[in-house]
Amino acid sequence: MDKKDRLKLLYKKLLENESLTKTELADKLDLSLTAISDYINELVESRWIIPGKKADSSGGRRAVIYQINPEIKYIIALDLKDSHFYIFISDLKSNLIKSKIHYLDNYDFKNYVSEIIKVAKALLADLEIGIEKILALGISISGITDFENKIVKRSNQLNWTDKALAQAIEKQLKIPVFVETDVRVYAYNELEAEDKNNITVVLYIGEGIGLSLIIRNKILQGYTNRVGDNRFFGRELENLNYIIRNDQYIKEINDLPYYSKNFEQQTIKKLNKKYKEFISQNQKNRQELNDFTDYIASMMLSTINLLNPKKVLLTGNVFDYNDLIYNQVKAKISEGEMYHLPQIKRNDHSQNPLEKALLSFLMHKFLGIDDFDFTKEKLNDFS
Repeated sequence: MDKKDRLKLLYKKLLENESLTKTELADKLDLSLTAISDYINELVESRWIIPGKKADSSGGRRAVIYQINPEIKYIIALDLKDSHFYIFISDLKSNLIKSKIHYLDNYDFKNYVSEIIKVAKALLADLEIGIEKILALGISISGITDFENKIVKRSNQLNWTDKALAQAIEKQLKIPVFVETDVRVYAYNELEAEDKNNITVVLYIGEGIGLSLIIRNKILQGYTNRVGDNRFFGRELENLNYIIRNDQYIKEINDLPYYSKNFEQQTIKKLNKKYKEFISQNQKNRQELNDFTDYIASMMLSTINLLNPKKVLLTGNVFDYNDLIYNQVKAKISEGEMYHLPQIKRNDHSQNPLEKALLSFLMHKFLGIDDFDFTKEKLNDFS
């Protein structure tokens, strides 16, 4: 490992741990205090990290705490749907600077790219932030991406096949762009820096169904980069897809934008009340709900018994907006036969889960760029 890689590793540790002293960094990276001091000095000089308040001490001189400089660069990130996209700009600690939901008349690829460029430039102009201050741009999309996460191989929702989405945006904005499937974006929130044996399952149900597996604290890529290939679910997948595409209520909530902490809670209550009434008044709908949650729970029980994960995250609009579906699935999983009952949860929307996940994904991809050097900041001539 050369110096450039060690600088990246040090920076990554500060991203994961909020703030650390030189001694703590030396222990975590298994490097000498002298080497750590040299690296810290370089990153402070280039302003990528900043010294903070001094740590408490039982005696003697108090050690300085170091943390990343959240405002040296910003990120742009998007969540793409067929009727709209959610776009935001944040600093490097996922503090939102500006966000917008932009609706589209059509999702033709060229039109979509044009709208992304237009809205991104408008947000930057409003904030008076130059493009040179943007570290990178990240995109969450329902579908399949290639190994390099640069091409959308297939998105059923947008009806795109083999679209060079990242390259099209890079060409115009001149910044690095990365594309990832929505289920795997959320999986980044479930990585635990200090637990190398972390095993987690992420199930995403919106207009599509995706399974992401975290094994030994690494997001499984899969042979075809499909994460947990949909076919892993077997024939029950067809039943789930049928309900998702034909249930008017589920279609309605899947048309809604990302459920952020700013979303009107009254709207959520009305949606849930409407669904309870819808179910109580119709035996057929009640049976469909029961079948739907049975299918999901049985699939997850198979996965849990295979992997023995410590956590199961249920995410996507179907779980985020509908308490009844989420609680039924959670209860049915919990009642199943397992060697060990994992923690079953959904997103905490007070914590900006999508924003944090996209930043985490983006920093992971960005720090993997071979020719990026913290001390030279080559990003300004990205092409």
